[in-house]
Amino acid sequence: MSRAKKYFYVNVRLLNGRCMIYKLPRDLQYPMWQYVNENPKKWQNLLKEALINVPIRPYKNNKSVIRVGIIKSVFIKKEIRVWSARSQFLVSSNWKKKNYQELKKYRSFLKHDFSTWNQILIDIDTLRWWFRFRK
Repeated sequence: MSRAKKYFYVNVRLLNGRCMIYKLPRDLQYPMWQYVNENPKKWQNLLKEALINVPIRPYKNNKSVIRVGIIKSVFIKKEIRVWSARSQFLVSSNWKKKNYQELKKYRSFLKHDFSTWNQILIDIDTLRWWFRFRK
């Protein structure tokens, strides 16, 4: 009997309030399993409230519109057909800084390797999340 492979998924809320399920990309699956093995009781908190890049439209010619959402939960399931998030994310302790200069140094990681238009959208989304959670 074959054992079905399981993957990590995230429930992501976008700025417009819409929630979507995304599979974490392949390059994050193995590190997540390592983290689960090392932290079996707190692994679900690792990415909670992290900002993550996600496609909001189907890919056409290997391109999509990328927005930044906030991870509401992380879970493990057998493979389901959903879109995959991108590998760029910021854990909450890095983006919830009160100082804008600190946020600025982290948000460039989210924009790396994207088109100029997507970089602008990512910048705007990151700032909007920051303003929402700033104390």
